Amino acid sequence: MIKVVMADDHVIVRQSILSVLEKKRPDIKVVAEVSNGKELLQAAQKYKADVYIVDISMPILNGVDATQKLIKIQADAKVIILSMLDDRSSVEDAVKAGANAFVVKEATLNEIIEAIDEVCAGKFFLCSQVSKYLIRGFLDNSTDGRRVPKGHLTHFRRF
Repeated sequence: MIKVVMADDHVIVRQSILSVLEKKRPDIKVVAEVSNGKELLQAAQKYKADVYIVDISMPILNGVDATQKLIKIQADAKVIILSMLDDRSSVEDAVKAGANAFVVKEATLNEIIEAIDEVCAGKFFLCSQVSKYLIRGFLDNSTDGRRVPKGHLTHFRRF
């Protein structure tokens, strides 16, 4: 059983994601849903979940700061950052804070499920939209002036 805590300040977002998760995956159990980073840390101490799905933009304590504090409380916590933002600095901030995955709110629920499976397996996960964005930025900003020829990059592996 995979225990999940969901932190998002929008009730409809939390309840929509969680209800679909539990219906599609009976091995996922939502143990708590909270609306800010402070409540997330309290839930972490109480439930010791396997996965925390954390909105990057929450009141009281945002998702990045909450993730940093969560990792100090529970070193083996697996954190999936959920965000409306897909810019490089948001992704970098989340990863530096200790997040194991970054998923935009435009992603499909299947990508959230895939993120849960990947982080539970000890891997890092970026949703397809963020992966494409980062790869495109990497290729466009190559420091040596070279670009990878089209077709040369045939697939993207997860970390």
